[in-house]
Amino acid sequence: MSWFAFCRWRILGVVLCILALSHYRTLPTEGTTLLVPEVGKNVVRHFALNGTDVGTFDVVGLEEPSGLALDAQGHLYVTNFAEGEPGTGTIRRFSPTGEDLGYFATGFHGPTGLAFDPVGTLYVAVGRSDNGAIRQFSPTGEDLGNFVTGLNYPIALAFDPAGNLYVTVAFDNTIRRFAPTGEDLRVFGTTVNLPIGLTFDQAGNLYVASGLDNTVRRFAPTGEDLGTFASSGLAGPSGLAFDPAGNLYVSNAFRPTIRRFAPTGEDLGDFATDLAFPYFMVFPSHAFPAPRPLLAQLRMDTEAAALPGAQEAQLLHLFDAAQVLINQAATQFKQTIPHGPFGCSGRRCVRRSTTGKSCSMR
Repeated sequence: MSWFAFCRWRILGVVLCILALSHYRTLPTEGTTLLVPEVGKNVVRHFALNGTDVGTFDVVGLEEPSGLALDAQGHLYVTNFAEGEPGTGTIRRFSPTGEDLGYFATGFHGPTGLAFDPVGTLYVAVGRSDNGAIRQFSPTGEDLGNFVTGLNYPIALAFDPAGNLYVTVAFDNTIRRFAPTGEDLRVFGTTVNLPIGLTFDQAGNLYVASGLDNTVRRFAPTGEDLGTFASSGLAGPSGLAFDPAGNLYVSNAFRPTIRRFAPTGEDLGDFATDLAFPYFMVFPSHAFPAPRPLLAQLRMDTEAAALPGAQEAQLLHLFDAAQVLINQAATQFKQTIPHGPFGCSGRRCVRRSTTGKSCSMR
């Protein structure tokens, strides 16, 4: 097969796949659903941005779920604290459609926070372990060993835009920072009383839940302490998450609520109530991945193939047309109504009926 014919068939295949996927509504639209683990009920609950309780996962295999993370493909990873006993902690994985994919990793001693680095390596805080470790796992589940040890109860993890890892060390009342190489960049903040959850805003400021002070502290990218960002209505703040509009959501471990604050720090009141020990939260941010690298590579190869002028011009025109279709499909996909267990309905979703009874949608 000639290069000309090969490229034409590849482009056709890509376009057909994109157009088909643009009508497939299993994944959520970006940031439209807040996922919350309820440690006391062994479920992961999800809420729409208007506060509607969408339901819970009706699956086995969750035992004191605490940490949540999503990979680039939209798979949900959940740590099972499992009473913090040696060797009983696990990480469970779910597909973007909510299918239970079983255990991703096992044998932990009290795992809590999770975070993915820019290349897809999963980092796990194992606070109850004897060596206070941050473990690493490849995207395939291969155990890459310890990234760092010797921390006095690491509990939550977050990466900044430069790929540095930030860790709340609960029993030292500090936030530690590590370079992508593992180099210890030492203490980032020392004014937090029992730091638990942490997250970054779009400007790169770091927000940390101060569990014993019942506040959320804010730090500039330089490490400067910017003081208390929020305190109203907080009781044992733990998980932190920003929605696309910049509102901050705070889960209260000692009050069964999630509190919401405007970007200015204004208290917007309770977002959700009657939760059983809500912990680390996450907004799904995965969206349709337009395969631009494939088209870019085909374009480069075509230009290097020294084809006759008319054939090269025709292929380059097809590349441009395919890219337009991909961009349109990606936009359409983000605007679709979310479905599936990470959206607003699905086979594993359990809703509350108007009578207050649970009704399974399986």
